[in-house]
Amino acid sequence: MRLRILAIGALAFLCLSFIIWLRKKPNLVEYELAGRKFLLDSRIKVMRAEDWGMGWTIRPGDWILWVKLENRPKEGDIVLFRGPDGKLIAHRVLSTNPLITGGDNSGPDNYPVKPLGIVIGVIYGS
Repeated sequence: MRLRILAIGALAFLCLSFIIWLRKKPNLVEYELAGRKFLLDSRIKVMRAEDWGMGWTIRPGDWILWVKLENRPKEGDIVLFRGPDGKLIAHRVLSTNPLITGGDNSGPDNYPVKPLGIVIGVIYGS
């Protein structure tokens, strides 16, 4: 009997959570890339890649999708940060303690990095 009550309570909680999730309206933003229009959640940012030394992973002219970094990045993640000249750069996390980043083709960065965001996708092609 007690197990049945717990199961009903859990099911009610899941249903209520789902209803709340359905009522939450997404905040969509329209982007135009390569002549096509896209709608993305407002938390997702889009920018054009430069020559960051990322090899085939991210080439100059590709579009990257990124979000603000909420947690500490993990080894292998691609993070977005400002380089010494103030320009945005995307490099892979090589080590987390201390935080060391580097391009896939350019080796480790020799300056401190403060990640602003994490790359969640790449749209290839210029």
